[in-house]
Amino acid sequence: MRSPREVLQGEPTASAPRIFRWVTDNQPKTIPIACSLTGSGLVRQRERYATIGRTAISSRRSARELEVELSGDTNPSLVHEALVVERQCCPFFSLAFSETDRRLRVSVGNDQHVPALDTVAEALGLDEPGA
Repeated sequence: MRSPREVLQGEPTASAPRIFRWVTDNQPKTIPIACSLTGSGLVRQRERYATIGRTAISSRRSARELEVELSGDTNPSLVHEALVVERQCCPFFSLAFSETDRRLRVSVGNDQHVPALDTVAEALGLDEPGA
């Protein structure tokens, strides 16, 4: 499991979204995305994703969608909490979770937001690159 470190640079505005610099395995990646999470909220969301990711059984990735099958050990309340937070901070995501088949789906509507989808995959601890 990776232990990424986030560094927030600047505050978001309509013309200049927040810039996140994710540092994973000593390889920085700068991703401009319009996200309203800050400091401790961002850390808590990353912790939720890490916990959820530890229960991943399999994943499938296309250019604009990530689908993750989760085990029976997954806490559905935690998944729902993560999705509520994500919908508030990053409305460009389309998010769905089926408790019945334990599938989490995250997708974006355009190529501009694919780096944000990559970031969710990394936060879940998935090693699949974007297709």
